[in-house]
Amino acid sequence: MEGPMTAKEVFINDHLTKIISSAFLPELLWITGYKVELFDDKNTRLTYDFMCHNNLNIGHNNILPWKLKTLGTDKRLFTLTEGQTEIHLPEHYGIPLMSNQRLRVDFQVLNHNQLPVNVKVKQKVTIYYKRNCEIAESMRALYQQSVFECKQVAGPRGAFDEKPTGKTDTLITSNDLLKLCCSNTGVEMKDGYPFRDNYSREFTGHWVLSDSLETTCTDVTRMLNLSTTTLVHFFSVHVHPFCKSLELIDNTTGLSIYKAEMIGSKGKVGLEVIPVKSIDEGILFYSNHIYKLISVYHKTQAERHSAMASMYLYCEEK
Repeated sequence: MEGPMTAKEVFINDHLTKIISSAFLPELLWITGYKVELFDDKNTRLTYDFMCHNNLNIGHNNILPWKLKTLGTDKRLFTLTEGQTEIHLPEHYGIPLMSNQRLRVDFQVLNHNQLPVNVKVKQKVTIYYKRNCEIAESMRALYQQSVFECKQVAGPRGAFDEKPTGKTDTLITSNDLLKLCCSNTGVEMKDGYPFRDNYSREFTGHWVLSDSLETTCTDVTRMLNLSTTTLVHFFSVHVHPFCKSLELIDNTTGLSIYKAEMIGSKGKVGLEVIPVKSIDEGILFYSNHIYKLISVYHKTQAERHSAMASMYLYCEEK
C-alpha cells in the first residue's frame, strides 16, 4: 500500500474571499462533509482504482478546535479511500472551525491492477461547510476520535499500559516489521510508529498479512480515553484491500456497536464499498466500559500485502 503522495495547505478563507466581495474578519464555520474525485492531467475522470487515500487534517499542530481526548490521531478530520470517497455528517452536526484555520490535505495514489500504465493522477477534494452567520438552526459540535488495530512488536506480553505480571520477552523481531503504507521513500515513518507504552512495549498499526483468514482484536479503551459518558453520532473506517469486516464492541455488555462489512472488488485488488454509520440521536459510550476492535482480513493473493484497520468516531462535544 505504498504510492506517490503529496500534501497541500489550504484555507477556507481563500474560498470565502472569492464569494464575498467585502472584507470580513475570520468567522465560525461548521465542517459537515468531505469528498474526493480522481482525474488525469487532461481532466478526464478516472476510476478509483488509482485511489490510495486522502486525508483532511488540521494544519496547525498546536491549534485545534477541541481539546484532545484520544491517544490516536490528533489532527485528522476525515480520511477517504477507495470504497469510501464521500462522507457527510448527520444534519445539524458539524466540526467547528474558524475560517482562517490552516488545513492540510494529504493526497496519495496507488495502482494495484493496471500494468503497464503511465498516467498522471489528480485528486479533487470538496469540503462541505456552513457559515455560522447564515444558518438559522442550532448546530451541535462534533470532534473526531480514532481507534485502531495494533500489533505488538516488542516488550512484555500484554495490552497497552498493562502492568507486566510475568517474564519480559521480545515478541517479534525487527524483520517482521512492515514499513508504513504512507512512506514512498523506503524509510520507516516515525510519526507515532512504533508507539510505546510505559512498560517498554512497542506497537505498530500496520502489519504484513498472513496467507490465511486473519482476525485481530485490540483493546481500544485506552485510546478512547473517555472521562465521561459520550454520545457518538457518526462512524467511518479506513482499511486496506482484503479486509472483510471491522467491528467495535462494548466488551462490558457484549453488544456490537458497529460492524462495517466491506465489499471487495471482483477480479482485482481493491474495495468496492466501505460503509459508514450515521445516528442522529447518537450512541452512548461509557467511561467505565471496556471497548474492543475486531478486524477480519482474508488475503486471496500470493503477493505480499499490508493491513491496517482504523475506525473514526465523531463524538458530541460538551
